[in-house]
Amino acid sequence: ALQAVFDAAQPKLYDRSDAEMRDCLGFLAQDFQGSGVTGTTKREGQELLTLNYCRLTAVLWRVMAEQAALELLRQLAQDFSVRDPRKLYQLAKREFPERPGITQALARFALQGDVARQVLARKPRSLGKRAAEGPNDRLQADLIDFSQNTRSRNKYGLVVTDVFTREAVTRPLPDKNAATLARAAAEAISELVEGGPPRWQWDDHAANATEAYNARPHEAVYAAPEDVETQP
Repeated sequence: ALQAVFDAAQPKLYDRSDAEMRDCLGFLAQDFQGSGVTGTTKREGQELLTLNYCRLTAVLWRVMAEQAALELLRQLAQDFSVRDPRKLYQLAKREFPERPGITQALARFALQGDVARQVLARKPRSLGKRAAEGPNDRLQADLIDFSQNTRSRNKYGLVVTDVFTREAVTRPLPDKNAATLARAAAEAISELVEGGPPRWQWDDHAANATEAYNARPHEAVYAAPEDVETQP
């Protein structure tokens, strides 16, 4: 029961009564009553509960280590533009293998609110729009036409990108018929979306998928697969 008291403790903002200092970050004595680290003192005729921070040093090490690990994860996510909790956890363990408190659950918590930051990010010049206008715009797709510079069977390429994790899945296509696009997109989306079946974004307009894509304002992309044969 005593360990549960310490485990539940979280740093809070408080005002000191013995000095003109505001918004100090620390632990409140009320959260540790009955733990053996609290006491009482009288000030201006009132009996106040006190907290012995020296005795808290050892027992709250894990709590403080977790708080420090959270700040580290957030800094790494910002420095390396990581939006996937799995990648953030792997990055932290690689860069700081001996750092205590780093867990996958903490990595997920560190990235909370990242979606909102991406949605509100400044518009890139090339697209004229934000990376994602909203949470429903997580996935973006591009169709690449390299039919003019290859003799292989596959003349097109579908690229589906997760704008938050920056992961991409590609599928070679023999043509750009709506059925071919829908089938390839379903496979690609299932690889990017975790925790459930793929979101069939093109179901309602599968017959006009190619026309809908071509009607979107976008810049031309010229690319060829690695197996492009040298043209005479």
